[in-house]
Amino acid sequence: MNALAYLVVMQLKNRILTLRRKPARLISYIILALFVIMALVSSGIGTKRQQPAEFADERILFLIIVAVGLLFFGLYINSGLSTGSTLFSMADAGLLFPAPISPKKILLYGLVSTFGKTLAASLFILYQVGNLRSGFGYGAKEISALFLIYIMMLMFGQLVSIAVYVFCHGDSRRRAGVRTIAIAALIGLLLVVLNIHRQHGQGIETTVDRVLDGLWFECLPMGGWALMFFKGVVRGSAWKMAMSLALFAASGAAILAYLAQGRADYYEEVLVSTEHNYKLRLAALENKNYTGKARKKVRIKDAEKGLKSAGAAAIAYRQILEATRSNRLPFVNGFTIVAALTAFVTAKAFQGFAAGKYIAFALLTYLQYFTARTGPLKTELTKPYLYLIPERSYKKLLAGSVVSFVKPCTDAVVIFTVFAASGGTDPVDALFLALAYAATGAVYTGMAVVSHRVLGGQPALLLRGILGSALLLVIMLPAIGSAVITAVLLPSGLDHLCMLPYSIVCMISAFVMFILCADLLDHAEFSG
Repeated sequence: MNALAYLVVMQLKNRILTLRRKPARLISYIILALFVIMALVSSGIGTKRQQPAEFADERILFLIIVAVGLLFFGLYINSGLSTGSTLFSMADAGLLFPAPISPKKILLYGLVSTFGKTLAASLFILYQVGNLRSGFGYGAKEISALFLIYIMMLMFGQLVSIAVYVFCHGDSRRRAGVRTIAIAALIGLLLVVLNIHRQHGQGIETTVDRVLDGLWFECLPMGGWALMFFKGVVRGSAWKMAMSLALFAASGAAILAYLAQGRADYYEEVLVSTEHNYKLRLAALENKNYTGKARKKVRIKDAEKGLKSAGAAAIAYRQILEATRSNRLPFVNGFTIVAALTAFVTAKAFQGFAAGKYIAFALLTYLQYFTARTGPLKTELTKPYLYLIPERSYKKLLAGSVVSFVKPCTDAVVIFTVFAASGGTDPVDALFLALAYAATGAVYTGMAVVSHRVLGGQPALLLRGILGSALLLVIMLPAIGSAVITAVLLPSGLDHLCMLPYSIVCMISAFVMFILCADLLDHAEFSG
């Protein structure tokens, strides 16, 4: 048997045999499979067929596909300009790179290995089967197309990241040139869209229609190609599907040819990014932070020298001081800007749509969840200083959560000010939405404490993710239910008050979580 084929077969065999020695992992896979089956079954049973007029505007999904594709493309280029991506693990690098095997075959092995991981990572799309069916009237054909699109974008994006890294590694002029081209392309795209809007001046819907129907827009890398394929599936256009697949395949083949040629020796460059990704995963398993970059020097003013607090308050003081040093505007960072832009886009996209503000709120809180998981509290809980301060546990826990509480409040003010100014809603609604956003941030902070208490010692990341998501769903259901019940009972003129019970229930839930975990820091074994 070929050496690489034998390696693939043995890896699959060992993964299956590992499940016998690690039943927790097997249970997590079974739970994941049951969730997928439930999502598929629930979408096909008990669903009353709606009239086409009752479905949501499919342009919403088109915009999401393009936005995700362009975002991935930009992130992969940025990754290529810094650490690069990789198709290999450290074991692959140590075993295959010194072996007398053709670099082209090793590259093909990396693609096959990455395809399997990408396929597993794409299963979450199946959870949206019910939403796509009830919201847009899509069936198995369209959902399969979305699944395929996501896989193609992830695979192609990793190739782009590797190619950019190999092309720019060790050459600052090339790196600056690629960055300049990417920024210029983004500015050019925005100028073209603004020019179309200015020429026709018939509202945002007309502009969206003309942009989405433009062939030039469908030719944009990744995002446009994905849109072209999906529109071809939805509208039965075989040439659009063929053109999209041809663009992905031709561009991917060109990148592979560049990597496989003798002048572009990708071994050394890929080894650096492989080692970086390995250290990232290792740090995640050990609940540590790793960036791989040298820390930039911070100029400390004389007025900042020395602690101005003692005991548990010193933790909060240090976190606030670090936040003010890292950004000119305290607690306003890149996420705040991205979320504000998201609020602006959703305000324009859903303008005039009654439920648009709630869709925007759901999207923004969904983005907030991922940043809350990597907040300062998670890092604080893994350090020994928090456990050594001679204070009550709940005081230290609250002090370590100050920034995690303040950050959502700051983001809420910025985000929903932009949302209201963009026409997404009126100022009163924006105020209640901002309060609900801050309350959701408090729940996420409480979830970080509960997860650390209950799942901190669980080594299976997949199982931790599944159980954490289930726990979050249980906690958030009462808040969501209170908002829905209030919206049904209140008259139409007071619908903005439906978010007030949501905020109150969220704050109560966060308070209860902190009370239940108040003794977390009294037990060092919970530190992991």
